[in-house]
Amino acid sequence: MKALLLLLVAVVSVFGMDHWHMNLRVQHLPKPSLPKRWFDQKQDHFDLSNTKTWKQLYYINDMYFRPGGPIFYYFNGEAELMPQVLTELSFVSLAKEMGGMIISQEHRYYGESYPVPSLATENMKYLSSQQALADAAYMQQNITRTYPGASSSKWLAVGGSYSGALVAWYRIKYPGLVVGAYSSSGVVHAEANYFGYWEVIEYALKHADKKTCQQDAAAEIAMMVKMLNTTAGQQKLAQDFLLCKNQSSLVSQDAKDNFLWTFATCSAADQYGGPDKFCGTLEGGASKWSGYVKACIGTPKKGACELDNTWMAYNTTKLDSLLGGRSWFWQKCTQFGWFKSSPANSMWPKEITYPWLVSHCASAFGLPGMMPDTDFTNLYYGGYSAPGTNILFVAGTFDPWNKVQVTTPFPDAVATNRPNIFINGTAHCADLDPPKPTDSIYLKDARMKIRAWVMDLLDFA
Repeated sequence: MKALLLLLVAVVSVFGMDHWHMNLRVQHLPKPSLPKRWFDQKQDHFDLSNTKTWKQLYYINDMYFRPGGPIFYYFNGEAELMPQVLTELSFVSLAKEMGGMIISQEHRYYGESYPVPSLATENMKYLSSQQALADAAYMQQNITRTYPGASSSKWLAVGGSYSGALVAWYRIKYPGLVVGAYSSSGVVHAEANYFGYWEVIEYALKHADKKTCQQDAAAEIAMMVKMLNTTAGQQKLAQDFLLCKNQSSLVSQDAKDNFLWTFATCSAADQYGGPDKFCGTLEGGASKWSGYVKACIGTPKKGACELDNTWMAYNTTKLDSLLGGRSWFWQKCTQFGWFKSSPANSMWPKEITYPWLVSHCASAFGLPGMMPDTDFTNLYYGGYSAPGTNILFVAGTFDPWNKVQVTTPFPDAVATNRPNIFINGTAHCADLDPPKPTDSIYLKDARMKIRAWVMDLLDFA
């Protein structure tokens, strides 16, 4: 169990389970007494001959709802659905103020919501963003018909990261169902080889409170690469990073690459809150090396060990697979890419290449030559152009995903009501976080602008 918990941390940080961080930020908060609800969902919305259904989890927070009030339709994304997101995220205060209701359904193939008996490759065919959007539309139409007081309500789609893209696409593909969408850190552009992720991380490290953080981290990563080339260095790395015995040999090139992918990328935690926590740990150690190691593995419990080959999490076909890892990997391998290779002339190890990263798709699913069809995804949804109306795009300068988001104004932003807010010094989906007194003035100002846009859209001013 201890190793499993450490693997969870590694998967979240390195593989970018991009929505899971919202759960990490609310899971410690009181669990509301919202009953689990189950919706009979279609297995395949696009095959009329397929009449199979399955049970999809959803929650409703109607404690503030007045008949006819707005409905905030929160898209959960690539993780289990926690009820706290319906009571703790920043937009909840808007629902309370406006007499609104909050509804969220669990994304198919995550948490407890599976339309198939296992995650064997042949069962993955019903997992796509198109099916997920159709799930949302089918359930929304049902609730509009059956929920007392909801028939005249205006619906606003809300989401962050992958689900931030989903809500933008929902407004584009189903414009008659929602009056608009609030897309926080919405990754609307699919990109197979996404080295831009690490470019933003490096930028954030350079602008951290600890002014030497980037150069110090770069030096420790370079030392790590050098140590992998000697037997003594390999043994010290295995010892310092507490590698599990069955993965303590770092002799083969694949083992070295796996090690670098797991531990040279520890600052990916910047995604969840900016660079200062990582930099503070790095700079606060007895040495820069000990500080870097602690930034990677924390303070493990006695007897715990680290798994350096986190790809193994994607091979299990059990429905309770870690964090929905195999499900998200399927979506990356088929539609989105976002494989985070090292940029040229950067602090990141040159060994982390796109061909090596994407080769794990074929290994995980047994499909030789498997590659994401990002061209089709961008053609289908519009990529950066996001050709819709009434969509608010919010991003942060320290968010490593911002290079596949909308961060500059559209030429017709006013005419189409598609504004964007680019928040200085904030990381991934920071605007959706539960508000804190310590939030920066930039984040507080952005939330005021978001509130004004939502109120205006819902005719509540």
